[in-house]
Amino acid sequence: MSAVSGIHEAATDCVCALLQCLEDNNNQQALELQLFSGVMTLEESFHMSVAHEDQEKSMNYCRIFTELAESFLEKIVNGSSINKPHFAVKILDVVLTCVGHHDYEVAEITFNLWYRLSEELYQKNNDSLTSLFKPYVERLIQALCRHCQMEPDHEGLLEDGDDFADFRLKVSELIKDMVFIVGSSNCFRQMFLSLQTPGVTWDSSEAALFVMQAVAKNILPLLLLLMLLSCREENDVVPKVVEAILNLPENTHVAVRHTSVLLLGELCEWIEKHPQSLEPVLNFLLYCLQQPKMASVSANSLQSICSACRDHMAVHFSGLVQIIQSLDTFSISNEAAIGLLKGVSVILGRMPTDQIQQAMKEICWIQITPLCQLVENDVKTEKGTKSDPALWLDRLAAIFRHTNVGVENGQIHPCQGVITEVTAVVSLTGEWEQR
Repeated sequence: MSAVSGIHEAATDCVCALLQCLEDNNNQQALELQLFSGVMTLEESFHMSVAHEDQEKSMNYCRIFTELAESFLEKIVNGSSINKPHFAVKILDVVLTCVGHHDYEVAEITFNLWYRLSEELYQKNNDSLTSLFKPYVERLIQALCRHCQMEPDHEGLLEDGDDFADFRLKVSELIKDMVFIVGSSNCFRQMFLSLQTPGVTWDSSEAALFVMQAVAKNILPLLLLLMLLSCREENDVVPKVVEAILNLPENTHVAVRHTSVLLLGELCEWIEKHPQSLEPVLNFLLYCLQQPKMASVSANSLQSICSACRDHMAVHFSGLVQIIQSLDTFSISNEAAIGLLKGVSVILGRMPTDQIQQAMKEICWIQITPLCQLVENDVKTEKGTKSDPALWLDRLAAIFRHTNVGVENGQIHPCQGVITEVTAVVSLTGEWEQR
């Protein structure tokens, strides 16, 4: 760091500390106004730092603007009405200018401010007050969507733990927290419209889908209300999105396909209310499950859909058993495999009583058979691999834990026989491990 940069950062620290004091001592109106006016004059300096590609200065100015906004936040919210916003609300425009900086690290500096604004408005529970801040949040989401775009020449998927992947997760959480201000359905629709822009690139499409999956679970109650109000235009958006995903061309970038599968999982409650879409969605996910880069996310989405659509899934149970039989031929983590078993187990409880025992036995024996082979062949165990009994026992535990069968008083539990058989094998495995 150069001496000039060090001085600039030290000055920034000093101003931010002063602004924090301003928030704690809120009876100095003359000082407040003077500081506010002084900080607002720095906007031009921010633009100059951007023009000169001075990242450090841009981040410093962003810190100052954000700190000013946070120090005035309660006053802005408490002192604003739909017809007369607080004078300091204009700082949000400046902060949004910072969010528009080309580097996502600058935008990330502002996240705590938006969380605090969200909390303030949620606590107030005042629709007219919330609507005052709607334009700011709409601009914020649009800017964050742009920041979530991958590089156009990026191949494959983002690596877990990658800085940019972590940033996108933070964006997703922030949008989930703030979307009530603009409305989940409205946000979903705006992203959908951006997908229809002529000449839209794959990276723009993927970013829009990423934002859509962040809010997807919130749109069902709104869509049900829209149905009652006969707002057909809004209500048609989700079916069009689902149809587009199910008909993605083969040459679609893997990241777009990955995020689309993620979105289908988040739309599980909508799918439950529209069972006619269930079979094509299941077929699509089964196809994706067989692709190495798509397998884990497909398994996770299948779990979500199995859990949400349990009352409609009994007719698909045999197909799910086939998937479970082939689990270890797919490139999925054991965690994803267990998740899928959880989803399938939930369905068991909704099946006719006379079918439950056989169905339970089928999915349990898929896990029991490898255990028996380990014992019979006295295989040397290796933790975390298929030779590790814990892997199969964890899967069995998931099945038992998530199979919830209603039994009347005096009725024999339909899973009793299966549990007895499984217990015997588990005991034998325990004895073998202790040798």
